[in-house]
Amino acid sequence: MSQHEMLLMLMAVIASHPQGGTLVLMILWAQASSNCSDAKGYLKMICRDLSDELAQFDLRKEQELRQVFLDLAAGRMEKNVKLQVCNEVFTGRTKPFVFNNNTTRGGGNKKWR
Repeated sequence: MSQHEMLLMLMAVIASHPQGGTLVLMILWAQASSNCSDAKGYLKMICRDLSDELAQFDLRKEQELRQVFLDLAAGRMEKNVKLQVCNEVFTGRTKPFVFNNNTTRGGGNKKWR
């Protein structure tokens, strides 16, 4: 029952029973107070559950973001190594490593150019 409905019921009871209105009013007030206390307890429980759920969500998102940054860093590192090797080959500081295409026993012979 909503507070508005309870208030309307209370007003109707008081109007119809002027002598017993105080007792009825006290009973209805006690019922409303009890409902309010129950609702407050329920709300506290929901807040605790929500707090735990949000903490778990934050932890999961933090772990996912950490993995994204690790993957990004690994990709950048791989790219930088490739660029460094290409730069060294291009500037002549390192000779490229070439595989010989003959099919001798043991695979191809590795040789420097």
